[in-house]
Amino acid sequence: LTDFFTFAEDIIADFEKRGKFRRKRNYKVVMGRMREFWGKDKLPFSKIDVTFLRKFNVYLETEYGNKPNTRGNYLKKVRKIFNDAIREEYIDRALYPFNKFTIPSEKSYKTKLLYDQIKDLEGAKLKKGQRRWDSRNMFVFAFYARGMRFRDILQLTWDKVKNGRLRYIMEKTGHLVDMELLPQMN
Repeated sequence: LTDFFTFAEDIIADFEKRGKFRRKRNYKVVMGRMREFWGKDKLPFSKIDVTFLRKFNVYLETEYGNKPNTRGNYLKKVRKIFNDAIREEYIDRALYPFNKFTIPSEKSYKTKLLYDQIKDLEGAKLKKGQRRWDSRNMFVFAFYARGMRFRDILQLTWDKVKNGRLRYIMEKTGHLVDMELLPQMN
């Protein structure tokens, strides 16, 4: 049993058992693209070599228009599955193609808003109940909550606010955040 898809599905099933639904979905997308690219139900680990990875990378770029960092994230998931298969002695280390293949990436540039721009956004006259009003309020709240991730904002409930403090566990890292609510967060 050295089928890549079978081993990957076992890993994906473990994500579901552990409640890692976002990770499960991300890996399922990668496996779906690999199945489309390969065109067969079974993919032996031995068929995934440097040429396969190069052609899969080109496929993601040409068929889906994926940028280098997205393609890189897909290929890192493939590499993770390879590493798990080797660690679990499912396959031999000699099959590992990633020591000869460079995963694509490109520097991303982020532009920060100035504090005056945040204040302008806060003061923008928007109608309550509109998507723009909700979006602005979530963004401003996240800014004052030390850059809270969007996923964490969506999962906030009133029980996380007590005695003027916000306490929650970050979804991505599992770290506890305990901070005083600022007046701008109301």
